[in-house]
Order: sequence, then C-alpha cells, then structure tokens
Amino acid sequence: MNSQIYSQSLLLKNSNLKFYRVTDLQDVLALKTSHPEAKIVVGNTEYKTFISKGIETKFKNQHYPTIICPIDIPTLTEIEVKDDYINIGAAVTLSDLELSLRKFVEELPGNCVGGNIMTGSPISDLNPIFMAAEAKLLLMSADSRREVSFDDKFYTGYRRNIAKPEEVLVSVKIPLTSENTFFKTFKQSRRRDDDIAIVNAAMKVTIDIKSLRIDKMLLAFGGMAPTTVLASQTMKKLEGSTWDESITENALNYLSEELKLDRGAPGGMVDYRLTLTISFFFKFYLYVCQEIHDITHNNVRSLSKEEKALIKPYKNIPTKSVQFFDEAKEANKTGVIVRDEEVFASKEVHCVGQIIGLVLATNRQLAQKVAKMVEIKYEELPNPIFTIEDAINANSLWDPLIIEDGNIEKGFSDSKHVLEGEIHIGGQEHFYLETNVHIVIPKEDDEIELISSTQGASDLQTLVARTLGIRSNRVYCKVKRIGGGFGGKQSRSILVAIPLAVAASKMKRPVRLLLERDEDMVITGGRNPFLAKWKVGFDDNGKILALNTEFYANAGYCLDLSEAVIMKAVFNVNNVYKIPNLRVKGQCCKTNLPSNTAFRGFGNPQAVFVMENIVTDICNYLHLSQTKVREVNMYDKSTQVTHFGQEITKNCVRECWKQVCKQSDYEKRLSFVEKFNSENIYKKRGISVIPLKFGVSYEVSFLNQSGALVLVYADGSVLLSHGGMEMGQGLHTKMLQIASRVLEIPIEDIYIAETSTDKVPNTTPTAASVSSDLNGMAILYACKKILKRIQPYKEKMADKSWKDWINAAFMDRVSLSATGFYKVHGQQNKRFFCKLPQSHKNLSYHVDLNALVPFLQTCIWVLRTDIVMDVGKSLNPAIDIGQIEGAFMQGYGLFTLEQLLYTSSGELLTKGPGTYKIPTYMYAGTHDIPREFNVTLLRESSNDRAVYSSKAVGEPPLLSAVSVFLAIKMAVKSTRKEEVFPFDSPATSERIRMACRDWITSKIKFPTNGPFVPWSMEV
Repeated sequence: MNSQIYSQSLLLKNSNLKFYRVTDLQDVLALKTSHPEAKIVVGNTEYKTFISKGIETKFKNQHYPTIICPIDIPTLTEIEVKDDYINIGAAVTLSDLELSLRKFVEELPGNCVGGNIMTGSPISDLNPIFMAAEAKLLLMSADSRREVSFDDKFYTGYRRNIAKPEEVLVSVKIPLTSENTFFKTFKQSRRRDDDIAIVNAAMKVTIDIKSLRIDKMLLAFGGMAPTTVLASQTMKKLEGSTWDESITENALNYLSEELKLDRGAPGGMVDYRLTLTISFFFKFYLYVCQEIHDITHNNVRSLSKEEKALIKPYKNIPTKSVQFFDEAKEANKTGVIVRDEEVFASKEVHCVGQIIGLVLATNRQLAQKVAKMVEIKYEELPNPIFTIEDAINANSLWDPLIIEDGNIEKGFSDSKHVLEGEIHIGGQEHFYLETNVHIVIPKEDDEIELISSTQGASDLQTLVARTLGIRSNRVYCKVKRIGGGFGGKQSRSILVAIPLAVAASKMKRPVRLLLERDEDMVITGGRNPFLAKWKVGFDDNGKILALNTEFYANAGYCLDLSEAVIMKAVFNVNNVYKIPNLRVKGQCCKTNLPSNTAFRGFGNPQAVFVMENIVTDICNYLHLSQTKVREVNMYDKSTQVTHFGQEITKNCVRECWKQVCKQSDYEKRLSFVEKFNSENIYKKRGISVIPLKFGVSYEVSFLNQSGALVLVYADGSVLLSHGGMEMGQGLHTKMLQIASRVLEIPIEDIYIAETSTDKVPNTTPTAASVSSDLNGMAILYACKKILKRIQPYKEKMADKSWKDWINAAFMDRVSLSATGFYKVHGQQNKRFFCKLPQSHKNLSYHVDLNALVPFLQTCIWVLRTDIVMDVGKSLNPAIDIGQIEGAFMQGYGLFTLEQLLYTSSGELLTKGPGTYKIPTYMYAGTHDIPREFNVTLLRESSNDRAVYSSKAVGEPPLLSAVSVFLAIKMAVKSTRKEEVFPFDSPATSERIRMACRDWITSKIKFPTNGPFVPWSMEV
C-alpha cells in the first residue's frame, strides 16, 4: 500500500457501521468524546468487524456501530525506557513488544498492551502481570488527563472498569523492580501451547535479605473471579512475616479461604482452580528461595535437585522420529439406517442444534444476520435427558445387543479373584479442517446436482431423491475432495445437505451453505461418550476366566450410526485376549443432545480402552508384571474363534508384541521409571505397552462392495473413477499407483477428476478403513479388462509404446472403457446373519510418558512412542506411516485433551478452538507430539484377501493412544495408596491433578451447602 495513503485518516461506513482509521491522538480523543460508546481496536481479537467476527460479535451477538482504529500514532505505539520505569504505548502490538523487550529483558519486570487491560478478560495472561508489577495507566480525553493505578479497584465488574466512556488508554507505565524484589508468573491451560488460561498468576515479593522479612507482597490472579484480582487479605497477613517454611502453610490456608468459588461458577473446575492457586504459590516460594540462596549462599536452604527441576522453565525439544517399512410429512422423515429424524423439526425440538428452518439470502452475511433475528417461543421439555446415567434411570434406551460365550456363572465361581467397576470415556469432536460445505444446483427435468463435502455420496443421493420425491437417476452427487472427515461426514453431512436440496428445488436457483465452526460442532455431533460397567474373574497368574461387560453409548436424540458403533464395541470387547467365559451387552441411550455418529475407530477405541484398563487393574491388584499378564491371556498362533463367531487366522499379534518390547527396550525403561517415581515427589513418570486388534470391514455384508470405471482415450491418457472419497488420507494416490502398476504406465498418464455417482453407482461410504481394499480391487479388475483387450496389439507391436497400442485398438474399434466390481468374500455368521471378512488387523504399541503431579499445574509430556503395526505389504509406506502418526495424535487428543462440556440445559459449551483443545504442533513453541516417535511396519506380513497383499491403515492406530492414558494412570497411581482407583477419560490436567491426593488437595474445603446448578457437565 502507498505510504501516503496508509498515513491518512479514513472513514469507512455502511448502513450499520462507521469505521474510523485515525492517525492523530487528538482526533482519537475528539471522536471518543463525540462517540463515547465507540470501541477502539488494534489487534481486534475480541470484536472484529465486517467479514470476520470476534468473540463479542459472533458468540455474544454484540453490535458496535462505531469503531476507532488508531494507526501509527507515536504516543500509542512507542516503548520508552526511563530510569525507574518503562512506558508502553497502549497500541503496541504483542509482536513489537516482544522484539523490544528481548533487547533489555533482564532489566524489565513485565510486559503489556492496552487491549488486554481495557477489554478486561478475567483470564488475560498479561493483566495479572500488570497488576503485580504495580502498573500506572495514563487515561486521556479531549479535555482531561489522569494517571490511575492498575490495582484491584480498577475493574468494577466483568469487563467493566473505572475509565470514563470518553477516555482513551494512552500508555502503560511499569516501574522497574528494585533490589531484592522477586517476580514470577504462572499459567495453567488445558493445552500447553496456544491456549487460554484456566488460572494464571503473577507474584512479586520484596524481602529484606538479612532478616528474610517480607516487606511487600503482591499476588495477582486471573481465572478466580469475573476480573483479575489481588489476594489482598493474604498479602496483608503475610507482609512482615519471615520467608521460611512456615510461610507456605500459612499462605496456603489464607489463599484457600480468600479465593473460594461458588460450585456453579462460570468455567467450572472449581476445586481444581483453587488447587492451582496454591500450587502456584508453592512454586513461587521455591523460586524465591533459590534466588535468595544464589545471592547469600546461606540464608535459606538449598533446593533439592527435584525442587530445582520443578521451577525450571519448560524447554521445548523438537520431535525426532524413526520410520521403518519392508416438504410432505413423509418426505420430512430421514435417516441413514432408521428414519427417526426430521429434515426440519416440525412439532418438537429434541436438542440444541436441531435444524428447524433455512434462511436464503443473496450472500452469507445477510443470511446469518436474518437467522439471528428469528425469534422462536418454546415450551420446555419435561425432564430432558442429557447424560448416560439419566437415560439409564429413565429407561431411555434402544434395544440391547447381547453376546454370551461359555458359561459366565461357572467362570466367576472358578475365579479366585473378582474385581468390578465402571469407567467413563468422553466424546470427541471431529474437528476436520474443512467444515460442512455443500452446493446444490437445480437443472432441467427435476435434475439435481450436488457438490458436497460428504463421505457418503450415494447415501446423500438416495436421501435427497427420497425427500424431493424423485428417482435417484435425477440426482447426482460429486465430490472433488473433502478437507478431512474422520466419520463426521459419513451421515451427519447428509442432514445438512438435504435442506439445501429442498430450497434449491423450490427456488429453482443454486444454493450454497458453509457452516461456521461453532455451527458445525453444535449440529453434527461427534464420537459417542461411553459408560462401561464391568466385572472380571481371574486366577493368581492373572489369567482371565470370566468377563461381564456392559457398554452404554450416548447416541443423542436419534439412532443414526450409534447402533453400528455399539456393535463394533461389543465385537472388540476382549481386544486380543482369549476369554473362555464372556458376556457383553451393548446399548444405545436416547438423550436430548445432537445425534452422535461415526468417528475414526468406530466403537473400537472405547472397547479397547475399557479392556486394557481392566487388565491394568488386574496387574496392579496382583502386583504382577503388565507384560506377563497380557501375554498369558493373548490369543495364540493357532486358529482361534472369537466370542461372536469370527475365525482369526494369520494372527501376528505376538510378533508385533515381541518386536515392540525389544526395540523400545521396555524392561530397562520400566525399571528406570519405577526408580524415578520412588525418588521424586513433584514429577512422576509412566510407561505402558499394549497389544491391539482391529477387525477391518463393514459388519453389514452388502456394504462390502465397490465399483470403478476406467476410461482410456485415444491419446493414451486414462481417466479413473472409483467410489471412494479423497479426504487427505491419500486414497487417490494409492488408486493411481494400483492402476499404474496393472497397466504398466506412468502415474502421470492417469488422472482422477472426482468421485461422482453418475460415474460409479451405489458406492459405499468412505469409512471403516476399507476404501483402499475395496476400491483398489475394483480398479485392479477394471484395468485387467483393459489390459486383456489390448494384449493382442502389444504382442503384434512389441516395439511400440502404450499410446501406439491404444491408438491401434481404437482404430480397430475395441472398447477402451471398462468397469470393475469387487465384493468381499467371507463366511456367513449365523449369529448376526452378515458376511464377516476374514481380515483382522493385529498391532502392538508402546508409549513412555512423563507427567508432573503434586504441587504442579499438571503438564504431561510424551517422551517416546514406539509403534509396530501390521499393514501387510504396504501400497505406500510414506502415506501409511503418516496415517499411523496422525491417528495416534488424534487418539492422544481423545484420551487426554479433548473434553466436550455442556450447560445444564444441554447446550454445547466447547464449540470452537478457544474452548475445545486438540493436539498442536508449533514449530518454535511447545507441542504435544512425542519427543521421540518411532514407527515400524511389520515385515514379512501379507494379506491375500486385499489388493497386492496390503492391509487397511486408517483407523487402527488411533487405538494406540490408550497407552498414553495408561502411562498417565501409572504416574498417578504412584501418588496414591490404592491399587485400583477410578480414573476416567479424558485424562485432562484437571482430572490428573485432582486424582493425585496430597497435602495441597487436602487444603481444599469443598462447599456442601445446598443444591446448585453446575456451570458445565459431561455427558
């Protein structure tokens, strides 16, 4: 942009908004006088305008008709260092502030920007620093100027302060610290990197070094009230005290009394947040002790090695990895399996997020604005059901699936030991990169063209045709690619697309819809939360003799695919273990929440999670080796039959197991972990190794089929179509490889344009990890047909090229197009009346994890992960290893980070990246990826039932992250006396910390007075 234009003041306006870009401070003050309600923006995170929306405008529906944006005003953008303070302009950006502070960081006590102060977020990372640093604020208006203290009197309430409407924050003055003053900041968030705080703090103390008398103390906290607060009573009581061991006990008592929260306080986690404030102070005490010791060498005791490590700043270590590989009432009804939901809710709305109508407009912004203007009067549903426990108590359940194998009663009577318990597994949001996007184009003769981000093109085609009352041959669905799916776009995307088809058909105009992230999360559901109740009998060696398990899945308000999810969990309840007497029941719970649906792993993660926790509890109860108990229960090499009648052949789980234990040096590292835990109080480690099995197929036989179309043009180029959707998993790449291998031509001569139902009909959804197996075989068969037709020309013209052979065949009127079709062959399962393919995935994984526990905010680091996986003969090792690593990290999120929280009225609270945390990778910052990540593809493995002896890879490795949870559980157990204790998933920082019972948690006095409405709940 031209520098002259950039330095000029501008006014941009429309009918709803005036946006002033101002380059002179006096103009800013004059505008604020004439428009006292105006918002001043620089970074613009909270508010935003025009196309993009911030927190205030998007989620709180606030409208600000006047915006003032100061640009290049020296007074607001300068940083000045004086003899006894630093003056920072209120409009200094964080990046500029960081660059400036790095030049003289040793002289400075803190940093700031004005937007943090004036927006007044109670969890601002900077405001506690300003407050503890005793910052002064310069406020100016057109006719006044005053300097105020930034202390506990500055804020008058949530996002309200003492500044007058016409005043502008011009600069922030922070005094430099004096001698013998110590300053430290703390923060705990759900995720270590790029996350808002649960609680943060800044602490400053001035001490007389000789007597260790506290002359002055400031303790500022965020996340403990509607505003940033000072612990004034605690500060007053501690001033004059001696800085010794007794101060920690006194401070902890004072803080636990002063910073109490109501049980229903916004943000929830009340006991955890109070525990954090106490933990922060303990770390501050250790930090100051070390600083004083470094100065005097004898006034205070020296910290132990572990205590020094406790206060040492976290240093990110980049990941290293090793990879090896050799409109009518009837038409309003819809549903993929059971037609139990409506396109538009007609009489009753069952959950927050159910679609009741569609607003059409000429642009997206107008449609969103009109949608927010719609007012609906509801009658409250009597006794709504949200949790699994609520559904069980109200008998709001679909029919159960029950399997019994052996004699369960005799098994328990023969068991010397019996344990029982229950465990919760939380849900998970798909959080695909691209939210739901659909375009519907009406054409002549009732034709409908759908361009959709769906995993199930044929299902969408069928349901749109049914809703519009037309035949499927008038509807064709096209998918170029989708930006991630993970099961979330298998069926729920259809519910979003059908209303568009209705609108496009009625209006005879194209209609496009793009869901915002929060809308997508509220409408489409996610992974089913599970409750498992279990009872297990075993002998002295840990051999399991009987297992009785009940799975309950929160399905939401309609069945969708939850019944198939619960079936998968029932089938894999035993993981890799042969249990002679087994009973398992799976049941879907009907609740007043958006329908949950398919998600990568499809019931298997929950089942394996439960089984591996049971085995871990057996090991802990008997004080036996985790590896020995697992080995004594594993399926052996001989042909075995599962509890649901499936034969397991070519079982290589023990090969995977032995290899991962050996290459990870498990026994040696286990000894180190046990020694580490016995010698350390403040940090704990855990290590876990588990075997896994994953059955690859659709349980319903008719879905195990696929088609392909191969078109060869006269110039020798090939156009390939198949029934699978490319969604970042490398499916198209593998299909091109297969065609290239069969036809013996370069991949560059082959092209896949899109997936379309008018090219390949009756496709199955791209799901269940079978897309490469199914579509690859169909392509192989189609290409072989082409190859057979041109074989005579290859023989006659052996010295010619592919293009010459094709041209000769064309001139000879030979068909150069072919279809391919493939169906999975398997034995009929008499119990479930479906074909079950005889391909099973056998895998083994290992994780070493370090978790910080008592006195800490609770941060976890995965130090090392070793994975050995059987993928047969890999079609593309680079893609397969990437899939393994990605699936592991998604599972890591499921079992440690990603927590779905709802209000007491059933509205999703965690509906965006600000509140819902997925694993991250930051190049220059911290990240959740294991510090050492080793992936090995099992050698000398094959699969004669899939294309080129490969095996599916998409879903199975997600289960490996169960080992992370179990490693955390081991770390937590080292702080407790019980051998077996309840510990649910996800293992969030809050859940880990509160499971570690110690002298800090004993200080927390949990309120017991009367009933209350919790701020949030898990379902």
